[in-house]
Amino acid sequence: MRNEISHHIRKGTITREDGISELSLLCMDGEKPTNLNEFLDFVDVTEAEFDALIHKPISPQLLDIISEIENWLLGRSRLQF
Repeated sequence: MRNEISHHIRKGTITREDGISELSLLCMDGEKPTNLNEFLDFVDVTEAEFDALIHKPISPQLLDIISEIENWLLGRSRLQF
């Protein structure tokens, strides 16, 4: 998740301040979310499979695709530089 936030800051899709705020939310108490099992059931993966996926580096190209889809879903227009 940290890589994704850094990517959004570099691309200008979020401000540095918003990115830092998001990063601070990642450093919560280290406790497993109470609804993790519900999420895992929904996406039909085990906790071990999920852990392997979230610790795998995400390519910049995939981050760009995720950003485009997120912007489309949220009705945001693409930023022009």
